[in-house]
Amino acid sequence: LAGAGISDASRARAEAAVTDGTALANRQAGALSAFIVESFAMGAVAGAVGSVTPNFVGAALAAAWQARAVGLAARQAAEQAPVRAQMNEALLAGIGELGQSMQANPRFARLGQLGMNKGCEPPPDASR
Repeated sequence: LAGAGISDASRARAEAAVTDGTALANRQAGALSAFIVESFAMGAVAGAVGSVTPNFVGAALAAAWQARAVGLAARQAAEQAPVRAQMNEALLAGIGELGQSMQANPRFARLGQLGMNKGCEPPPDASR
């Protein structure tokens, strides 16, 4: 079955996409955690200030929080777009190569089908 499956280039492309996606998810999780801590602090300030000032101060704090939340969501969505495109391209390339490989090598396709039908687990070194 030499040459069957996904090329090393496509495998490397997929691994790079996963690495980039994982790094972005970790960065964004950190930013979200910081935003949550800041939100609790802002809530405590709003509660303290609200007890001695008119309601418009609390409304201003709520509007500021909402603006920061919308800004964070927009920034994270913009950061995710290129990584999502990279992942989609890598996935489509791998699926295309696998399909071509199965069409070119019916034995490979049949072995893959038998493995799926029997629920076979991939070998431990299959991720390489």
